[in-house]
Amino acid sequence: MSKFDEVWKKYFSDNRRVADLMNMFCYHGEQVVHPEDISEADPVQGKFARDTVRKVVCGQKVMICGIESQETMDYSMAARIMGYDLREYEKQIKTIRDRNKDAFKKGCKYEEAGEYLYNFLRTDRLDPAGTIVIYSGGKWTGPRSLWELCGLNKKMGRRLKIVNDYPLHIIEIKELTEERIGQFRSDVKQVFSLLKYLGKKDKIKEIMRNENYAHLSDDAGELIEAYCGKHFRSMKKEVDQMSSIREDFEKMMREEREEGRDEGIKALVEDNIDENVPEERIVRKLMKYFALSEEDADKYVKKFATKVA
Repeated sequence: MSKFDEVWKKYFSDNRRVADLMNMFCYHGEQVVHPEDISEADPVQGKFARDTVRKVVCGQKVMICGIESQETMDYSMAARIMGYDLREYEKQIKTIRDRNKDAFKKGCKYEEAGEYLYNFLRTDRLDPAGTIVIYSGGKWTGPRSLWELCGLNKKMGRRLKIVNDYPLHIIEIKELTEERIGQFRSDVKQVFSLLKYLGKKDKIKEIMRNENYAHLSDDAGELIEAYCGKHFRSMKKEVDQMSSIREDFEKMMREEREEGRDEGIKALVEDNIDENVPEERIVRKLMKYFALSEEDADKYVKKFATKVA
């Protein structure tokens, strides 16, 4: 397992991100799948073990969703994903057959000879399986379906009726529009926003100035660092320093504004006290000229009027 597979697997161990991914890809941002609809699924498929596999409740149906990360182009991906999904179906069929075989041994009845012969009942059903491919390498230029992999176009494919197609479902991170990325509700938005501009240091710095990047979780940070390496660490340090400087500057300016405002309030209160203006009128003036609440204006009057007295 590569370092990329490891960090993606860890990242999508959070079901909130899996739900976010499915809602964006399958439902165009509509919040249909929720984290509580998702549970662990066995990733082992015979000799193989997939990175991320989840059981997802979609309405009245349960589906098995696999997530595959891809950094480089695999031109045989359509057949590879079909193999993953096929092995999932084969695993389910084996489980059902083993269950039925045990039931028949205990005297459970079957209605047809084929049910007994193949240990699969007419009423048995499989959970549908599918896979989302997350591609971070740019634009996917390889075949996007089994037909394409076989060199068939739609017209040829229709003529060869016994050859079934099998399309790929790919999220090309670098090809996502900012509007599309904005449909995410979890920190997938922040992660994909950075990965979209891999190699563009200035753009990544600009993005990282967003305050949300100061609060990235550890596993999100590990995922980004796996792609950006030391550049991410140095950029994050630089951005953090700039943020700290900006915060200090804003704090200083805020304090200066508050100090200047207090001086103005003090001058108004003292001048009006000297002119024997009633405190109620002074409060109203403070509310009007300094946008204070009545309570705060009253406190200032009492504070500075006492000093004048």
